Amino acid sequence: AHFRKRDVKTVMGGIHASMCPDEVARHVDAVVVGEAEETWPLLVTDAQAGNLKDRYTASAYPDVSLSKSPRYDLVKNRNYLYAYLQTTRGCPYDCNFCTVTKHNGRTLRKKTVDQVIQELDSVVRLRPTRRVPVDDRNGKRKTLVGTIAFIDDNLAIDRKHALAICRALKEYQENNGFIVA
Repeated sequence: AHFRKRDVKTVMGGIHASMCPDEVARHVDAVVVGEAEETWPLLVTDAQAGNLKDRYTASAYPDVSLSKSPRYDLVKNRNYLYAYLQTTRGCPYDCNFCTVTKHNGRTLRKKTVDQVIQELDSVVRLRPTRRVPVDDRNGKRKTLVGTIAFIDDNLAIDRKHALAICRALKEYQENNGFIVA
């Protein structure tokens, strides 16, 4: 409301906007429904042209194995305690208490192990101020470089994929002398 009073265009997306777009529309200029890979570039183009639509609705679930790595370098505040990574979206189950299937679909879509490690590396390389020397269980000197929170709805729903991610994370840390909590 504060920004709209100042004639600043406002946009809202995410789970709330996707589940209750009419409610959200009362408070913003544009609502993004669904995952934004498809709709966000269109919204930005429309906003730049002064042609912002009321609603942008994704027509399909994107293949996350083709997703570009987020531009973590654009985040100005390097003092965040956590960085967030996502390795999967969607869920094959349809629990009545959960919004995942409605928002992210019933098919589990996975990023590749290489994508996850690339994203982790881009986050770690940006955090030079949070380095803390520690000794690991074998007495080797390593550097704690930060905390990564995985924001998957269910990281372990595909056990093989989750274990592959964990093995790659362990190898990444060993190869770089890092500890990422």
